[in-house]
Amino acid sequence: MSTASEKKRLLMVGGSFADVPIIEAALDLGFYVISTGNQPSHPGHQLSHEYVQGDFSDPKAILEIARAVGAEFVCSGCNDFCAIACSYVAENLGLPGHDSVEVATTLHHKDLFRKFAAAHNLSSPRSRTIFRSSQAEAELGDLHFPLIVKPIDLSGGKGIARVDSLSQLEHAVESAFSRSKADRIVVEEFRVGTHHAYSCFVRDGSVLFEFVDREQYHRNPYMVAGTYAPSGLSSDVVCRVRREAEALIGLCRLSDGILHIQFVVEDDIPYLIEVCRRPPGDLYLKFVQKATGFDYARAHVLACTGIGVESLREAEVSGFHSRYCLMTDRAGEIVNVEFDPELQVCVKEQMDFWSPGFQVEDWNTDKLGIVFLEFSSHDEMVTKSAAFYDLFKVEFLEEPC
Repeated sequence: MSTASEKKRLLMVGGSFADVPIIEAALDLGFYVISTGNQPSHPGHQLSHEYVQGDFSDPKAILEIARAVGAEFVCSGCNDFCAIACSYVAENLGLPGHDSVEVATTLHHKDLFRKFAAAHNLSSPRSRTIFRSSQAEAELGDLHFPLIVKPIDLSGGKGIARVDSLSQLEHAVESAFSRSKADRIVVEEFRVGTHHAYSCFVRDGSVLFEFVDREQYHRNPYMVAGTYAPSGLSSDVVCRVRREAEALIGLCRLSDGILHIQFVVEDDIPYLIEVCRRPPGDLYLKFVQKATGFDYARAHVLACTGIGVESLREAEVSGFHSRYCLMTDRAGEIVNVEFDPELQVCVKEQMDFWSPGFQVEDWNTDKLGIVFLEFSSHDEMVTKSAAFYDLFKVEFLEEPC
């Protein structure tokens, strides 16, 4: 058995609940794991061998931590800032397993990706970049309403607003800038259709594993609250998305690892909405493994370390699976949560973040837990997924009159 001094030192950039499967995979592979992030209480930091506090939205700070701890590898958690920081560290220290900083920034900053997509004829909504010093209305050009206003550097639906007329534009722009660290935002044409993700594993410039889901939403229409698979998409649409992914892989010369694409299907045409080179959050890696048997977390660690995946294989979805964030539609103190019996029989695993007394402050983003479900048929999956938040009951402590 290797001692701590003999193990290869891996800096894990992140430590939230979503990063736990990655840290567990790294530990299982025999790495000495040092985790970093600015929230010491996050559960991933309790699992790692060491924790060093650091802000992963500051790549230079993460580079200094990597130098200080003697990191031989760096691995990204489930956040765009993590992915960019890892590319920055790898590029500066000559570590394997990551795209260049230029590629990472292009893919994870929404305005740069829109420009890249337009320049290379990738299927993506038309857009404009708005700077803090700009007059937003003057920069819209020939974009057609409705529009979506987004910070360029945030995920999870933060700071996003739909705009149906010029009268709504100023407020949406101000809101996006208030949430962002950047000096610019992006405004794009709103596509109406079904929402999905295409998640694949890249090795040697090719797609060797792919997974397609249907995304579900709760009260916040811009933050994914659930997913199910199989997606129900036609093979033709999936092939179109695969071709877009393969074009992106070739154009950017992507390193081995996860490529995750969110897209909207409108009139059988897929439009690429978001792209990332890090694992999706909310235990998506675990969802993929439950649905296919493919160990996505282990593959991610092996790619980030440049070791390579030893037995990568095609893996089809077996059965009918969904994953949901447990969320409410109001703020308050939680007393109890439970599922309707017809949904409870489908629950296969549940991770709770709440306990009696838990306070929901922002119901748009606060999560009480994550649940994984399995169904007997595609129809049951679709029907119960559509009704999920009607079958999930939350009891609040009622304030005295």
